[in-house]
Amino acid sequence: MKKVGLIVNPIAGLGGYLAEGGSDRPEVVSKAVDMGIPLRSVERASKALISFKNSLSNEKVMILSPRGLMGEKSVEIAGLKNMWREISYKPKKVTTGEDTLLSAEELADKGVDLLLFSGGDGTARDILSAVNGGVVVLGIPSGVKVFSGVFAETPEAAGEIAALYVRGLLDVDEREVVDVDESSYRRGIVSPRLYGYMKVPLAPSVQRSKDFKQHPKAALEGIYRYLLEVLGDWDLLILGPGSTVKFVAEKMGLKKSITGVDAYSRGTEWLNVDVKQMEEIVSSHSKIKVIVTPIGGTGVLLGRGNVQLTPALRRIDKSDLIIVATPDKVEGVDHLIVDLDEEEVNEKFRGYARVITGYREEVVIKVI
Repeated sequence: MKKVGLIVNPIAGLGGYLAEGGSDRPEVVSKAVDMGIPLRSVERASKALISFKNSLSNEKVMILSPRGLMGEKSVEIAGLKNMWREISYKPKKVTTGEDTLLSAEELADKGVDLLLFSGGDGTARDILSAVNGGVVVLGIPSGVKVFSGVFAETPEAAGEIAALYVRGLLDVDEREVVDVDESSYRRGIVSPRLYGYMKVPLAPSVQRSKDFKQHPKAALEGIYRYLLEVLGDWDLLILGPGSTVKFVAEKMGLKKSITGVDAYSRGTEWLNVDVKQMEEIVSSHSKIKVIVTPIGGTGVLLGRGNVQLTPALRRIDKSDLIIVATPDKVEGVDHLIVDLDEEEVNEKFRGYARVITGYREEVVIKVI
């Protein structure tokens, strides 16, 4: 019988809705709970498990995890409690990285064939510390920062990959674990660090690591000039995170946070907007335009670091989402990814999209 380990970081991703660079600080978690924001990491792990079950053949599989929100709850939501076995480690009521590390150590000792984990780059670092490359792992993307190359593109993809791997149909590759300092990230300072490598199943839907390189200024200038021609009329302009969008904003004379979502009406600006503020802002505007850029390397367009865009994305048409990216960012990219928590919004923006890459230069890319 194959053994699959599961570790869920219950608080991962909560900070994204609050316009925070992560979810490490207790006050961020408390505020998210008070606002009624669901534990998205638990829910996304359950989506991965449903996909896992649907992609299995006749293999007999045992799922091992801690009790409660660190694994059992996701298994229960997915309807797989008959496959579940509890490990001996008991997580604290309010979990920390230590719970992840100690759970991963026990699962490694039990000889799991694959270790699934739901979280972000901080969770990946804890897993790395525990297993040190000795276990094949796969991340279910649930954090604010998901820059490492050890994550599947979506929760559903994670389940499919996991099933193919336990069926013996995939090889293994080594991928990078990278992270940025959360306190610096909140201040707009993006300083990546390579922490090491972990073994992951080799599949096309395992994301690449984020590309942190500088973009050519000539291409950025061209994007800005063309954007002025195609932007059209608006009474609310919303800008997603990223250095490409920040360059455009500054050329337009607007203040911009590099890691946040910002909104502008005629004579009014809202910087680093959280999801509740976004709901209030969009409710009083009708002509809304949203400008975003995909995360370099990973190809993620919506989700991860811009989930606070969701209220605006519910209201706009697909044509009101303007995508910008320098040619080097989309070179070799055959698709972009939408991975928000609302499937109806995801479906609206899937298909094909135009991406502005320079002055009167565009490419059409598939969006999945």
